[in-house]
Amino acid sequence: MDLDARVRASLRHIASPAHVATVLALSNRYSASTRPALSGLLVTLLAHLSSPSLTLSTSPSSSSSPSSHAPSLRDQTLNALLYSPSASGLLRELYRGYIRSSPLGRTLSSAKREKSGVVLAALADEKYKDEWPVLVLALEMYSRSLVTMGDDEFYSSAGGAFGGAAAGGANSRNPLTLDEVIGLSGMIRNAAFAMYWQDDGTPASSGPGADGVVGTGGWRREDVRALMTRFLQQVHARDSRRQFTPEGHWHMTGAIDMRSFNHYVINDVRRRMGMRGQIHRSARGQPARRTRSSVLSKRQLALISPRLGILNNIPFVVPFETRVAIFRQFIDNDFAKLGLGDATSYAARSRHRAVVRRTHLAEDAYTHMNGLGPELKKRIEIVFIDEHGMEESGIDGGGLFKELLTSLSKEVFDTNRGLWLATSEQEIYPNPHAYAKESTQLSWFTFVGRILGKAIYSGILVNVKFANFFLAKWLGRQSYLDDLASLDPELYNGLLKLKNYPGNVEEDLALNFTITEEDFGVSRSIDLIPGGSEIPVTNDNRMQYIVLVSNYRLNVQIAPQCRAFYQGLFEIVNPRWLHMFNQSELAILVGGTEEVIDIDDLKANTVYSGFAEEENTPTIRAFWDVVESFDKDQRAKLVKFVTACERPPLLGFGQLNPKFAIRNAGGDQTRLPTSATCVNLLKLPDYQDPTNLREKLIYAINSGAGFDLS
Repeated sequence: MDLDARVRASLRHIASPAHVATVLALSNRYSASTRPALSGLLVTLLAHLSSPSLTLSTSPSSSSSPSSHAPSLRDQTLNALLYSPSASGLLRELYRGYIRSSPLGRTLSSAKREKSGVVLAALADEKYKDEWPVLVLALEMYSRSLVTMGDDEFYSSAGGAFGGAAAGGANSRNPLTLDEVIGLSGMIRNAAFAMYWQDDGTPASSGPGADGVVGTGGWRREDVRALMTRFLQQVHARDSRRQFTPEGHWHMTGAIDMRSFNHYVINDVRRRMGMRGQIHRSARGQPARRTRSSVLSKRQLALISPRLGILNNIPFVVPFETRVAIFRQFIDNDFAKLGLGDATSYAARSRHRAVVRRTHLAEDAYTHMNGLGPELKKRIEIVFIDEHGMEESGIDGGGLFKELLTSLSKEVFDTNRGLWLATSEQEIYPNPHAYAKESTQLSWFTFVGRILGKAIYSGILVNVKFANFFLAKWLGRQSYLDDLASLDPELYNGLLKLKNYPGNVEEDLALNFTITEEDFGVSRSIDLIPGGSEIPVTNDNRMQYIVLVSNYRLNVQIAPQCRAFYQGLFEIVNPRWLHMFNQSELAILVGGTEEVIDIDDLKANTVYSGFAEEENTPTIRAFWDVVESFDKDQRAKLVKFVTACERPPLLGFGQLNPKFAIRNAGGDQTRLPTSATCVNLLKLPDYQDPTNLREKLIYAINSGAGFDLS
């Protein structure tokens, strides 16, 4: 759309914070009769400020990123809606007065129980033309406010109001109570699910604006769905860190046949691959039609992949266990596609061989395996050289590689190596210092990414805890203020005080758009924006400063290290597979759950060797009696002693490969139990006295030794 200078000037004036504040103040006089119309005006304005064809922003792009030089006009408009005095209590008022009990609100709230097709009908139903704009505006405001809302503010919901944050105190709190967040998120969960599940891309009616949402003045269904998705992801992330929703709140199990869901997801993936292959072949030799072919493929893929749309955008509506099973199926299919599942194929028989000295484990593994890249998906034959320089006997059937991977992870994730730092919760993240950005260290980050990818691909749990904000990057998500608390509590608290400071920020605090970075005792000032040292932080621009500082510490400072790490990780594990999980779930995928180990599950999936009556042998019965009496920590130590990981497999011990095994280690009553973690084997002497068995077993698992302990 080409606009002349006069029209552009008028639109800039309409969208300016001062004009928005004036309109809000006028609406406040007659709020009961003007709120729907006001919402319609504002969402129409926001829709057009998002259009790439309109160059109205004060920054290079119409929707600014954290690194933009200045907030876009759209951002300024939203900030006026959130923080100007005339907007005080607006978001809370919109939800309580115009959304919660409205006909549209009731329709969306009941969509989980009814056929979700009612949501699509509601998008075009004229009777909701005054209600959709209110809902869209409230979601825009709340989603934006969550970017700079700390967890303590989110959970302190005592009816605090947006805007008027400059007043500090109660105004910094969550504008909605947690019960209201639960109600709103349930409503939006139902709507977003229906828009992914039922929408086949065909407009409900024909003519101009058929793919729009009634009353929103230019918002397409795709835009509204994207807004709903962003809101749900933000709220679910908070809930994952500290649960406040009731059990099962996020699941849409009543609307999905989970028994067939896995099957259809895999079929969707195969159909996508088939269509891509057809498009690729039809486009060969026709460069002029490649763009159109790409557009058609996206449309076609959207029609056949509602389940993939759900898994890539709102995966939490599907139970975690179901998604883990789908993830493992994706890997199994990839393994088969590479010909690795067929023992007679060349790909399966052509193993890579790595000779690793136990005294130089990390260095030798790097030398022999880093250059393999995606070839690491194949089986790797490991030959260990002991401390005397002698080759250890044995044939690697997979157990030696597991042992290498487990031992290697202890070394490469050790914070003393300089690649990683740890938060106060002992969760690691890439070291931001200059040393970790050198080319040699970046190469190590890539190697570590490949090794971790191999562990995930092979279903081997690694005993490491990553910081939440670092895991978010695996999903392609930026980290914001709420993630800063775990990295730098002092800076986080300082930014919250700045956000809620009631006085004159520029005169009292004398801040500018810079940040100080320390490296080996040397401090230097870095501009957050060009000329930042000359730009003061004021009451009006402090929110931009908070976003930029958070972005620098959480994203910019470790960007090269993260890119190197992901290069290795994503060579092994398709990033789309990981998008089915959030940060907390990724942590479980990597290292397992911290729940108490289920002894019944372990017992049901244990195999025995050398005991005449297996589980009915007195020694075995005594063993299980002892283990059942163990507390949580002792159970974890036992599992770690045998498998090298203190946590159980994601889907239970039935997934452990090789199986948890107990072998008779002879009749010496003075001998301690030993283990072979490479094959998940406990070597248990045939103790005759249960008390002796208990004492020896506890001593062994507390010693943390394995092969040579006797």
